[in-house]
Order: sequence, then structure tokens, then C-alpha cells
Amino acid sequence: TTLTLIYKVVGEGTAQMSRMVAGRELDLLTGLGNGFDVHNAAQRPLLVGGGVGVPPLYNLAKVLLAAGKRVGVVLGFNTADEVFYADEFRAL
Repeated sequence: TTLTLIYKVVGEGTAQMSRMVAGRELDLLTGLGNGFDVHNAAQRPLLVGGGVGVPPLYNLAKVLLAAGKRVGVVLGFNTADEVFYADEFRAL
């Protein structure tokens, strides 16, 4: 099983995470928030987000595409250096 963690190093906690090696055991708290209702999505949903909002939109885009939707995506970042996952979205 593979788990991808997407984060930005902004303090000591995420700095420690950046030094972790693959295969290390983690304690995680997940399942927070309300999620997305994909059953009532339009035929051409437009997903808009940036920063920490990008990772959940990536999975949502995959789910919507699998359901036959024509998904549009607009991502925003503060600078070009902060852009991430753009190639992954293009590959969808």
C-alpha cells in the first residue's frame, strides 16, 4: 500500500517530515472535513483551488473523470516556484 503525503515545509513539524524515509511507520488522523458530493456534480464541473486545496482536488478530478464527467481545473499559486501537481493534473 502506498500513501502520498503532500505538504509544504513551513515549520519544525513539516521539516521533520521532509527528513523521513520511505517505509517509516506513521500515526495519522484522517477523515476530517465534509468531502465532496460527486453524485450531484454537473456534467462539466470546474474545480478551482490552490495551495493546500490542490491535493484534494486532484483525487476529486480523478473520481469525476471516472464517472464520465468533463472536468475543468483552475489552480492558483502565489509564485511560479510554488506550483505543484500541475503535470499530474495535465496527465489526467
